[in-house]
Amino acid sequence: MLKKLLLTSLVLCLLLFGTTRLSFAGQVDRETSQNPLASMMKEGWKPVTDGVLQRTSANGGVESFAFGSEGFSWMETQMQAQVLKMREAYTVHPSKDLAKAIDGLRAQIARIHQARQSGALTRSLEKVVINGCDIAYGASGGTGPVSSGGATATASAYFHNNCGYSGDTYAYAHAVATQGTTTTDVTQTDPKTGTWIDSSATATAPGSINCESDAYASVASYSLGISFSYTPPTNYQCFPPISVSISGPSLVSITGYACKTVTWTANVTGGASPYSYSWTVDGYPAGTVNPHSETYCGDNFDDSQVVNVQVTVTDSLSQSASNTASTTISYRRSTTTCDPYAANSAYVICPQQPY
Repeated sequence: MLKKLLLTSLVLCLLLFGTTRLSFAGQVDRETSQNPLASMMKEGWKPVTDGVLQRTSANGGVESFAFGSEGFSWMETQMQAQVLKMREAYTVHPSKDLAKAIDGLRAQIARIHQARQSGALTRSLEKVVINGCDIAYGASGGTGPVSSGGATATASAYFHNNCGYSGDTYAYAHAVATQGTTTTDVTQTDPKTGTWIDSSATATAPGSINCESDAYASVASYSLGISFSYTPPTNYQCFPPISVSISGPSLVSITGYACKTVTWTANVTGGASPYSYSWTVDGYPAGTVNPHSETYCGDNFDDSQVVNVQVTVTDSLSQSASNTASTTISYRRSTTTCDPYAANSAYVICPQQPY
């Protein structure tokens, strides 16, 4: 491992490893590290302003990398925008936890402002030298509906190094949902400061309407003059639990040799479309199409049978629901004399059977 690694290598590692793991372990190619910003742009990173690059993740979240005084000035503005968003949420659903989250983020903004005013961040990216350090950091998060009903948000950030450099991590998760007349608002934050720190936050609110969840995670090191943050898209979806009922006849009458087709329909509520169906009839697999139909024919005898059907419905969130229904088939002897084999006789020809 090289004894001296420029901080430009830090940007290069961001390019190579994303938000999962950024490490200085191993050799660093000097030629490649001479222009890491150009390499980052090839990977989808775009300059936003001096000292700031951003890119959009696969799920629509925004990754931001900032460095130097200009980058931290931009980051301070972004954090203030996050505080404003949290205050708007507090106006609708005030809670002690959300107020605590706002105070925690404001404290981080104050630390950034103080670092900028002290001139600690005026060093250029290329002039910060790290002597043989292993440094790793990252931020991630996610939002979405809960399969059982409601909304959830998660956030995490970490900063690890064995060289004594200090950093801040911040994780914020907020979720709100309504069930009946009860609205649940959950907020969790986890700010930390140190040389080897991990922050994580999870918020889940049960409900079936008015779901919303958002998250934010960041890591910053004023001694290194860099920051990294991740903001997933705000979720406004709410999937109530899935349920299914079966509609179909409870009694079907068949006279003589007649045939009748019986149809059962699965009626789904809740969940997230598209849905898949699995039918059984009297315990045997019967099909995956909704509605499901079976044909029954009489033998010109008085008899009856009970047909038991079951359907299992699975939605796009892999949650499932099942239900059963029964239909009685009543067979009756025909009052009209017929002979299925007497095509040339005086008897009435019986209806042709499907078997």
